[in-house]
Amino acid sequence: MAGALDGVRVLDLTAWQAGPFLTMVLADFGADVIKIEAPNRLDGWRGAAGMMADRAYEKNPLWLTMNRNKRGISLDLKSPEGRAIFLRLVAEADVVVENYTPRVMQGFDLGYDVLRAANDRIVYVALSGFGATGPWRDYSAFAFPTEEVSGLAYHNGVRGGPPMLAGHSVTDVFAGTMGALAVLAALHRRERTGRGDAVDLSQIEALTTFLSAELADAQLNGRDGERRGNDRDDMVPHGVFPCRPDGRWVAVAVRDDGEWQRLCAATGLDDLAADAALATLPGRVAQRERVHAALAAWTATRTGDEATAVLQGAGVPSSPAMKPSDLMADDQLWSTGFFEILDRTLVGAHPYPGPVVRLHDTPATFDRPAPLYGEHTAEVLGEVLGLGPADLAALRAAGVTSDEPAPQDWR
Repeated sequence: MAGALDGVRVLDLTAWQAGPFLTMVLADFGADVIKIEAPNRLDGWRGAAGMMADRAYEKNPLWLTMNRNKRGISLDLKSPEGRAIFLRLVAEADVVVENYTPRVMQGFDLGYDVLRAANDRIVYVALSGFGATGPWRDYSAFAFPTEEVSGLAYHNGVRGGPPMLAGHSVTDVFAGTMGALAVLAALHRRERTGRGDAVDLSQIEALTTFLSAELADAQLNGRDGERRGNDRDDMVPHGVFPCRPDGRWVAVAVRDDGEWQRLCAATGLDDLAADAALATLPGRVAQRERVHAALAAWTATRTGDEATAVLQGAGVPSSPAMKPSDLMADDQLWSTGFFEILDRTLVGAHPYPGPVVRLHDTPATFDRPAPLYGEHTAEVLGEVLGLGPADLAALRAAGVTSDEPAPQDWR
């Protein structure tokens, strides 16, 4: 079955997570994504120094996840021949995606003006850390610094404590998702006008948009808020509570007075239900510690699944705080098709997560494992540009392409 983006060709110059996530989404929906790696500069998520031994650069599970459904070619854009071949590919493509700092594509002499001259229908996405303009445009960005600059870390942490990271990179997925949306918007516009477009997407700004309430508070009230851990002043109880076995947690959120009464009835907290001071939110906020302690005493005698079943049965939002190993065995995720098994050379068969958006008639799929280094060079350059064996042999001899990457220095 053809995907929703069948017929869309994407040239993928991205590395690490944000850009590869964007192109992964496009590939899941049927786009022909061609991952381009230089012989002397692999995607950093393939590994670190020392990963050349035993082809370890082919085995990083993070790289394998982000680059499924793509074809991979070897091409050195710094060489005149490689740059010329890339522009020929641009002429036959719909989308180019890169997540360098802005100076890099200009250094290749492959800025948007050059790409547009090769193909005025091209959609060009620059997914840099800070955007194409401003005093920080050429600063390097990575997941954790961007979380601090975006304002996210400032609002995360316990009361009285320092800013805290979320614990896992969140910027990349947000920015990649916004980038995929931008590609669809630009392609839709192209259908109406016949013209491509350039997308300037700052990863920082993509994450900052998720702080709308905090930005409004600063603008309207002149305050920056305070870190409060899991506490919410509009919901009590709210947070995670200990359950069995030791070290496990269950999340509970009570949104209104009716849910509070149902929670008390379901958990047998009759003394709290009878206390008129706790019947409304202000009273529960004033006695938050008492409420949380009573609920924690109840959850501590049950597993997360048991507590969730009781509370959800009473109409109270609740769920176990899942660990990655729990998710891998979760019946809900397997039943919806969230995990799929892919079998790949050198690593074998393993489950991979996503896609999370399901179209009825043109569902997203992933049935092609991440490419080996340069696996599809001959296929793509032959299919798209008509290059034959002699042409490909000459490119390999000149170092423009290669069957194996050169030794890498990831420092």
